Amino acid sequence: MPRRINIADELAATKLAIEQAKLAKLLEDLPAPAAAYIRYEDIPAPSPEERARFTARLTALIEKTEARAAQERRAWLLSMADYAP
Repeated sequence: MPRRINIADELAATKLAIEQAKLAKLLEDLPAPAAAYIRYEDIPAPSPEERARFTARLTALIEKTEARAAQERRAWLLSMADYAP
């Protein structure tokens, strides 16, 4: 004699199917995972504009750092002037 499924079991099975369909849809909408590691060879060369921007920014940072170091050295030397004989 076949086993009868009661209404509660049918309802639970239907809810489970709905939730599984929702989960499958959400998983489809997820973006593809990015590569964990990128090899140096895979990185494209910068365009001339990008290279010029990078060079200008790096030069500005170096000049700013050097100016700050010179200013700190100058301030230190002036602070030592009080102790000079």
